[in-house]
Amino acid sequence: MNNFLKEWQESYKIDPALDKALKRLMETGKSAAADIELVSEAITPVKTFLQINSSASDVFKDLDWFAAYKNMFRPTAYSKSLESLTELQQAAFKRFSEGQAQLLKSMTEESQNIFKSPGSVDKPQQAIANYIDKSLDAFEDIKKELVEQSQNASTVNAAFMAWLQQTMQNFSAAEEA
Repeated sequence: MNNFLKEWQESYKIDPALDKALKRLMETGKSAAADIELVSEAITPVKTFLQINSSASDVFKDLDWFAAYKNMFRPTAYSKSLESLTELQQAAFKRFSEGQAQLLKSMTEESQNIFKSPGSVDKPQQAIANYIDKSLDAFEDIKKELVEQSQNASTVNAAFMAWLQQTMQNFSAAEEA
């Protein structure tokens, strides 16, 4: 009877690998919650609108609007602008496409990795620990890809703002031929 009791108690112990995986899961959950809170605090539509409006106002306030309006309709003035905009859009599209392709590749590889057999395991708890660890690895890799995508979006946004500023300055400064 003593042996039965010992085996029964052993069956309720948490495997060290599962304990480690669960601790990692808790830490990742806390970190993800903090990241979500940080992002939600950063997304402030009114503040963002005011910043964009302020930046646009800074660009537009010193322009010679009469010259800009007059030169806007000259083919030589706007063809260069449209050409540079097209190049910018193509570069942005390429950058986003490559990022999305990499994200899809990562998600596919991570999904396959998660569902691969863990090999030989002595206890079900080891299989669960293995699954949790693989899932958290996938989460970290996909998170990294998404952060890179958001950085790309920020870079592209800055490039479009620079294009707008340069275009308006060129229109304002262009001499009528």
